[in-house]
Amino acid sequence: MGLEITVLCSLGQHPGSGRPRCATADVRALALALQLGAEVSAVHVGDPESAALRDYLGQTAGRRSLECLDVIDVPTGRDIRPALIDYLRQKNPDVILAGTHAECGEGSGMLAYDLAAALGHALVANIDSLSVAADGSFELTQVLARGRRRALGVDGPLIATIGAGAAVRPVFAYARAVRGQIRRLKPAVECPLFVAPSIRPARARPKRLRAGSGNAAERLRAASETPAGQGRLLVDPSAEEAALAIADYLRAEGLWPPS
Repeated sequence: MGLEITVLCSLGQHPGSGRPRCATADVRALALALQLGAEVSAVHVGDPESAALRDYLGQTAGRRSLECLDVIDVPTGRDIRPALIDYLRQKNPDVILAGTHAECGEGSGMLAYDLAAALGHALVANIDSLSVAADGSFELTQVLARGRRRALGVDGPLIATIGAGAAVRPVFAYARAVRGQIRRLKPAVECPLFVAPSIRPARARPKRLRAGSGNAAERLRAASETPAGQGRLLVDPSAEEAALAIADYLRAEGLWPPS
């Protein structure tokens, strides 16, 4: 029995026009799956009538493309995770590929981690290549900071995410996009209303104390001395008065949260 791969396909957003399109990272995940010569399926959770979904059917790599795209019909505003987890449990692929995060909407990048926790799969983030070893395990190349790469060996089943900077590049074929089929599926489980996360302004970051020139004694004196005309002198204060004075100074310098 051959390798089975399921690719998660989300809707992206063009950065200039704002029109819906294929998500760049998901397209490259699909291209990587097609290049491996595996049995590839793809799934989207959302509106089956979205015109941008047919573009996934036109993505080709290794002279292969999708013949069918499964779309689980879940209305906007509903949590897609229950329907997607149930679908993946029923399909039980060897590998699940997806982009690192969505291009629009919440886009937190937590979906792959939620799926890994629910399905009990191993997860490797931000990969660039995938192959199958002789013993049936998977060999991956993970993209690190500053262009570095790391080789990993992982046993399946596996969930892997692919970033928008992955080397694999698909080719679009319009005829295949027209010829492919979109299969509409009803969710087998209840999808509750999605509870949007609360958004609040970011807390101001504390200021860094500048290390002046000179030796250690001079830097300590510069950091601890108060310029003339500022601050106040406390003679034999109580512990509470001294603590309040220090707290007031730190708040004035932006090193202490406001009261």
